[in-house]
Order: sequence, then C-alpha cells, then structure tokens
Amino acid sequence: REASRVIDASGKYVLPGAIDSHCHPVYLDKMDQYSICAAFGGITTLIPFVGNVSGWGFSGYTTDLVKEFIEEGERLSHLDFSVHGTYVGADEDTLERSVPELVRMGVISFKVFLAYRRRGMAISDEGMLKMMDLAVNEGGLPMVHAENSCCIDHLIDRYTAEGKTSAEWYLPAQPNILEAEGLHRAGVFSQVAGSPLYPVHLSTREALPLVREFREKGLGLFTETCPHYLTLTNEEVLKKGAVAKVGPPLREQQDCDALWGALADGTIDVVASDSGGRTRAQKMVGGDNIFEGPYGLNTHEFMVPVVWSYG
Repeated sequence: REASRVIDASGKYVLPGAIDSHCHPVYLDKMDQYSICAAFGGITTLIPFVGNVSGWGFSGYTTDLVKEFIEEGERLSHLDFSVHGTYVGADEDTLERSVPELVRMGVISFKVFLAYRRRGMAISDEGMLKMMDLAVNEGGLPMVHAENSCCIDHLIDRYTAEGKTSAEWYLPAQPNILEAEGLHRAGVFSQVAGSPLYPVHLSTREALPLVREFREKGLGLFTETCPHYLTLTNEEVLKKGAVAKVGPPLREQQDCDALWGALADGTIDVVASDSGGRTRAQKMVGGDNIFEGPYGLNTHEFMVPVVWSYG
C-alpha cells in the first residue's frame, strides 16, 4: 500500500506506544491536559483509578462515579483509556452490587487500600476478602495498595509526639517491612478467595521474595513498580522535603537495584507511573512537617524515557 506519510527514522529507536496502567488524572489534572502530557512521553493508553476517594475529588457510589468519569473522558481525552474501580472502607456495604455492575460495564479490575485509614481510604480485612471473592466470581482482577496502615499511623504518632517531623523521619515511618507485611496479607487472602492479585507500585526488595514464593504456590500474581522506585531514593526527600513525598516512600539504592533485577527477570511485570498533578506550592502546604504534606509525584510524561534511558 501507498503510505500517506513517510517518516525517516534512520538512526532512531521506534517503540510501541506505552500503556500507563496506574495513573491519577485528579488534583489539578483532568483527562484533557493529562492525556496530552502522557502522549508527549510516549504513552497512548491510560488506565486511571476511579472511586469514592474524597482526596481525589470523588464522592459517591463507585459505579456512578465510573460512569461519570467515562462520559467526561470520552469528551476530553486525546488518548484511549480504560478504568480501574476503586473501593474504600465506606464502600464495603455496596460491594455486592457495585462489582458485578462494573464488570458488566467492562471495568474488570478493582483496587483497595490497606494504607491510609485516617484518610478514609483503607478497607478492612473483611472488606478486602469480600472484594476478592466477588471479583473472582465475576472474572475480575483484585488490586491492592499493600502497606500496613496500623503500623504507619502508630509510627507517625510516635515521631510527631517526639517532635520528629522533619523529612528525615518520613521513610522510618513507612519502613520496608510494612509493604512486605501488606503484600503477604493480601497474597494469603487471595489464596483463600481463589483469586488472582495485582499489587500496585512495589517499592521494596523485601517484597520480591514474597512474589516468587506466592507464584511457586500457584497464585496468579501480576506485579507493578514505578519509574521513581527504579531511579530515585530517599536522598530526594532529604534534599527536597515534601516535594519528593510519595506513598509508598522513595527507598534506598539497594531497593532500586533489586527492582531493576526483578524487572529484568520477570518477577515484576509492569512499570506504571502512579502520576497525579500537584504544584510545588501544593506539595509544600505542610511546611517543614513532612507528615502534613500531600502525597504524589508528576511522573507520567517522563515514565517511558526514564525507564528506557536507565534500563
């Protein structure tokens, strides 16, 4: 066939468009400018999380929120997109209705949080198990933010009471073992439910042996990390404070190295951005108290070039 346009790519790499399977067009972003920014970075498909999360600007019944988001996205987005459903503690009584509704709409993946109880986001163990059971019965995929909220809140309270609220105390308040504990708990629950599991944004070297162990036991486990966990460390938080605050935290170089190894050998399946739009001023609203600043990094425009360059 005759092409309508010929591009001379001599001396260049030609890569397929990327799918960003973990993204947040919230805060200052909507799907118009978010999708333009993603396209500049080589992304051609976005899969945002939508649910009853007040911190993201959503409030209401998850099925209704997903419908509204899709309608808005069809008007605004310059890229293809799909949606992950998201459930918090307040949604536990409506899971039986919402999960089948979303599956019928074509939304087949559902995220819950084990962290951020005080922000109203964490789900109970009973709620997580119920979601997993419903999801597998409908052919869906449970997803989990695997960190231990109880221990994080305890450590933040302890350090705050001791006046330890500067940037150096952020990582100690969310240590590696709390991601490992959350992943182990979610993996055990998914075995009980007989469901697959997609733990998002793995950030620690301690999580990787658990992934391998669960797979050896036959668990359908799909894993993800993010460009910032591959290339940045806690040194950024020490230098920049809340500007570099993200959850889970940036870790240490040993964790970056272990994640690259896991990506190379297939232990990690997916790199996704976990990007949400905030300004520097918004990030610094807590002043010098690292625990008061909001979470989040703007990473989706840079995901493909950063991972390609460093990988």
